[in-house]
Amino acid sequence: MPHDVFISYAMEDKSSADMARASLESEGINCWIAPRDVLPGRSWGESIINAIKQSKVMVVIFSSHANNSPYIPREVNNAVELGLSVITVRVENVEPSGALELYLDMVHWLDAIDPPLEKQLQRLNDNVGQLLELPPPPPPPPPPPPRIPKWSLWLGVGLLAVVSITILWSVVKPSAPVVVANHESPTPTPARSSDSPLVAQVNPNTNGNAAVLPTQSPAAINSLPSLPDNTYSQIDQAAKVLGDPNANVIEHVRAIGALEPIAAKSLERHLEVVKILVAFLRNNAKWQGGTNRVDKPAPDNIQAAITALGRRKLTYKNGENERLELSDLDLRGVVFRIEGMRANFDGARLNRTHLNQAILMETDFRYADFTDAVMKDIDVNRTDFCGATLKPKESNSAEMNMAYKKCEP
Repeated sequence: MPHDVFISYAMEDKSSADMARASLESEGINCWIAPRDVLPGRSWGESIINAIKQSKVMVVIFSSHANNSPYIPREVNNAVELGLSVITVRVENVEPSGALELYLDMVHWLDAIDPPLEKQLQRLNDNVGQLLELPPPPPPPPPPPPRIPKWSLWLGVGLLAVVSITILWSVVKPSAPVVVANHESPTPTPARSSDSPLVAQVNPNTNGNAAVLPTQSPAAINSLPSLPDNTYSQIDQAAKVLGDPNANVIEHVRAIGALEPIAAKSLERHLEVVKILVAFLRNNAKWQGGTNRVDKPAPDNIQAAITALGRRKLTYKNGENERLELSDLDLRGVVFRIEGMRANFDGARLNRTHLNQAILMETDFRYADFTDAVMKDIDVNRTDFCGATLKPKESNSAEMNMAYKKCEP
């Protein structure tokens, strides 16, 4: 849905962000807010960047939690670079620090510390409405053409005259006599190589004369600087967030979104990212009997990890080590389907995993193991179960059997 306002906030301030969003939308101002507007199967980081690009105003819910967030400064930086109007709604009596101190020092501020909050939100509605009514800024005028000083024109005329005279003299001057010993053809003298990075290389031209061509020496080529690669530090930072017991769901999802593009760079990094995501699921989605969570939808961080794993490049055919170990997990309500591609869970171990109300449609579960899994009310439309071990504890067996029969020749 088209929107005008992007709401940036830390997970701890979700209630304040939801109130701001509801207040703006009550005035007919469409907002984009995570996780509500992140479509299933889409990359979290890509969704946020696209949403900022399509916005006109960013509203930042500011607090000590926003100060400590590693993601909000990046969102504000993107908004500033794109020329968005930024409004800061302060819900806690703290001052911005770090990168936010630089960004938020130049933007609109609204204090929502003192009650009633409804009055402060009305001011937010008015400010956003006024900003949306402003015409877009005109494009900057093209730079004027550089002025050429008169003395440079006269200098150019003088140089042209000198060159012309030199060429004319070389044409009309008498040729010097050529002395050839023993009637043999002259041999060109090879040019001496120097100690500089440029080495003189002698090649004969079409007239038989020596032509000196500059080339780089091997020493000079080896001394060229290489571009720094901070990919491993980015992986390490995301892994720390995913392993931090105090990190919230939004921080988890943003860390997973940062890992997805890294996984596409090389096979080595891809394997590392897959291992990090599997470890995250085993620590945060382990099945615990008697939980009160509704089956659908799944938590955003669990959904994001499953979506990222569904894009993996490797399959079970590449070796036993490439099997995803997803046994004994709580994956109720998870959407395995990825729009525009077939999600890859080839060879995954899903023993005793709870998958009630999960969407398994259009997903590759070839050679996967569902022994003792709980699979009631699942969607298996166009799911590939070829070679899979289908021995669930509970399931809608009729639909699964139909999907499985499509594998038979």
